[in-house]
Amino acid sequence: MEEEDLARNKPKRKIKLTQVLASNGDAPSLDLSYSFIGDGEMTSIAEFVNQKSNLHTLHLGGNKITDAGLQQFVENVAPHPTLHTLYLGHNELTASGMDCLLDLLQRCPAIHTLSLVGNDLGAEGIVVLCSAVTTSHSLKHLYLSSTDLNDEGALALSVALMTNDTLNVLHLGENEIGPVGAEFIGQALQVNSGITSLYMNGNQLGADGVCRLSEGLASNLMLTQLNLNDCEIDDGGLRYLLDNLSENRSIHAIHLSGNESITDLGASMLLEFVKSQLVMEEVSLRSTGAKDLTILKQLDLELRRNKDRKAVDNHMTRPVDPTTQFSSDEDDDEEENVDDDESSLYEGDCDLQVESSNESNASYDELGSEPGSDDPDSEDAEKYPE
Repeated sequence: MEEEDLARNKPKRKIKLTQVLASNGDAPSLDLSYSFIGDGEMTSIAEFVNQKSNLHTLHLGGNKITDAGLQQFVENVAPHPTLHTLYLGHNELTASGMDCLLDLLQRCPAIHTLSLVGNDLGAEGIVVLCSAVTTSHSLKHLYLSSTDLNDEGALALSVALMTNDTLNVLHLGENEIGPVGAEFIGQALQVNSGITSLYMNGNQLGADGVCRLSEGLASNLMLTQLNLNDCEIDDGGLRYLLDNLSENRSIHAIHLSGNESITDLGASMLLEFVKSQLVMEEVSLRSTGAKDLTILKQLDLELRRNKDRKAVDNHMTRPVDPTTQFSSDEDDDEEENVDDDESSLYEGDCDLQVESSNESNASYDELGSEPGSDDPDSEDAEKYPE
């Protein structure tokens, strides 16, 4: 569930907890987000969780839960075999509550998705949390946007990632990470074999930072999606990035929206990169200085070709059902529609995202973000979960 949607759809008034819990029945998910839940209700919530052996998702984001409330929950909740998704974003948790969270992760070893977005954990809290990252064999999605982890926290995460190969998706947006912190993350990616999606949006990387980060990507064979929206990157920084990715054959999506200093020169470099990297399928350039429609349309066309080529390859390698009948009339219809597809590049279904694209694609390139930070980058059509 996307956090921005939760914020928009919730009544934002205090609920009658007993009624909500009673009406939840045997549903596998309990959504108490944006319900003015405070520390006083945490014991009741823990007791409810204990009674629901099939519960797998618990939404507690956007409330008023403090470290004391988290402690009450942990002290009263029993080991739970099925709980795998926990949203605690936008509460009032601090570094002091992270030891309790570690206890909770031990009691609920199935947790694979954890969101702490918008809590003031600081580097101190991240350091504590990293002990779980180091030892966990189940954690796959970790949302740490807007937790004030800064370069010191990036160092702690880097050390943890060097020994963790199960974490797949990592959100570090809006954390005041600079070039030094970017270098730490890049060093981890040189040896990490688990991360497939990395969100660094809204950090002050600049050309120096993106260069340091991308040095770690040159030998990385796992990363498929990189979000660098609003990272103060210019054409020079983009050149560093693309040069370091020139031998990378895994990455297929790069998000660069909000980097106003990327110009038509940068778009041209991206075009040549996409032509040489046949795995590239997605690029976002919203709110940048790239305005030349000739370049942008050609870039979009190359992205579409790469995606179509992949679809054909997948089809060719798929076992053929001998009972399947193919209609020659359908084939003719597909050929007749080729020109129509080419003419609709900017009428909706496009893989390059710029201002001239159809609004229906607005969230397509902002995968995995938090409300108010990027465009929603506001992790799937990730706005950050809470």
